[in-house]
Amino acid sequence: MSKRAVSDASFSVATSAEPVVTFLGRLEELKGIHLFLGALSKITSKARFYVAGFGTWSPRVEDAQRKHTNLQFLGAIKMAEVPYLLSNTDILVLPSITTDDGWGAVISEALMAGAAIVSSHKVGASMCLADPARGRVVNKLSEAEVARAVDDIIDNGLLNDSYRKARAEWADKHLTQRAGVEYLLRILDHLFHGKPRPHSFVSEHD
Repeated sequence: MSKRAVSDASFSVATSAEPVVTFLGRLEELKGIHLFLGALSKITSKARFYVAGFGTWSPRVEDAQRKHTNLQFLGAIKMAEVPYLLSNTDILVLPSITTDDGWGAVISEALMAGAAIVSSHKVGASMCLADPARGRVVNKLSEAEVARAVDDIIDNGLLNDSYRKARAEWADKHLTQRAGVEYLLRILDHLFHGKPRPHSFVSEHD
C-alpha cells in the first residue's frame, strides 16, 4: 500500500499497516453516508476510516467518531487537499442511493490515485469497476453489503502496490481529459469518415 504525501494539507493521514477507507463528498443520506457509518461496525477487517465533507449528517458523523476510535472526521476540506487524501486512501466508498450523482467524479479521481472503489450501482462511474481488481459494485444497498464489499477487497489482497499501480494506469488511459479527447475524435471518425464505432470508453478494447 504505497502512498504519497503532500506537506501543505491542513490535516494528516496517519501512516500504518491498516488500510485507509474513505468517504469523500456531501454528507447527505442520498450520498449513502448512513450506509458508510452503519457499515463501520460490520467490517471485520482492521482498517482506519476517514470522512471528509459537510452536510446535514455532519453531527451524526461527529457522533460516530466518538463511538469508533478508528474513525476520523475531517470536515470540509479544500479542493487542493483532495489529491492528498485520495493518494493516502486505499478504498474509497461511495454508496449513493440516488442516480442524481450522475457520473460520480470522485471515483475517477480516486482511481487515478490508485485507490480501490466500493460504489453503489446507482453511480454512473460504477461502470469502471467491471474488472474486480478496481473495486466492487454494491447492488443491494445495505450496511452489511457495503461492509462485505470493503472486506472482500482487503481479503483478496487488492491493496498491494501492483494493484494500485494498475488502477492508476488504467485510469490514466481511460478517464483523463486526454483520453476523453481521443475518444471524441474516434466518435467523429465513425460519424464522418466511416471508421468503426468505438467501444465504450471504459472498455478494455483500444
